[in-house]
Amino acid sequence: MEKDYANHLARLREVWTKEVQSEDYDAHMFQVGQAQANAQLVEDWLRSKPPEPGSRILFAGAGTGQMFDFVSPEILYPYLVTFTDINHDYLKRLESRVKSKTQLHFHIIVDNVEHPQLPSGYALAMAVLVLEHVDWHLAVAALCTLSVDSVFVVIQENPPNSTMAVMENQLLVGTMRIFREVHPMLLNRGALIKEFEHHGFCLIYSSEKQVHYEKRMVGLGFRKDHTMH
Repeated sequence: MEKDYANHLARLREVWTKEVQSEDYDAHMFQVGQAQANAQLVEDWLRSKPPEPGSRILFAGAGTGQMFDFVSPEILYPYLVTFTDINHDYLKRLESRVKSKTQLHFHIIVDNVEHPQLPSGYALAMAVLVLEHVDWHLAVAALCTLSVDSVFVVIQENPPNSTMAVMENQLLVGTMRIFREVHPMLLNRGALIKEFEHHGFCLIYSSEKQVHYEKRMVGLGFRKDHTMH
């Protein structure tokens, strides 16, 4: 079982680094409404629980930066922002989206959220629809190590109706068709919350947005419990 899990993770990593083209990914996420929903969840969190101005914040697994098609980067102007992803081409697309935003102070780094090479000290670490595609235990541990205050993640929850999944698969086009064969691993919300608690981060915020095919995008915000030693 552990070998199968490791092999599946390796295959997902290969898919995201070598196979799925950025334009196909962006088109699919827009078509199913997830790009718009995820962008709004991030904006709502930042407006509800904003870090101190001048803070360092991290977008781990930032991908193509599609959220900036739907949310103004002004929400990030007060911060020093680091975007990471394992796919260099995705980050180039992200850079093209934000480089004209002269007031945005940002760095772009190729990095793996499971084994980040970044120094800690971020006031906020975020990962949007990333945990389903990686070893989520390692990723949660890394996010909690990198952040000195809070972590925000967006996960996907599907309806029990398998017909919906079949219908959505029919929408997959171009290089996204690979996900008819290689599937992300959806998380149990309760297990994820307990994992964060294990690392000393308590749930302080949650928000949901329903998208096409009755799927829900779920934003979960955690804050470090500084009373724990």
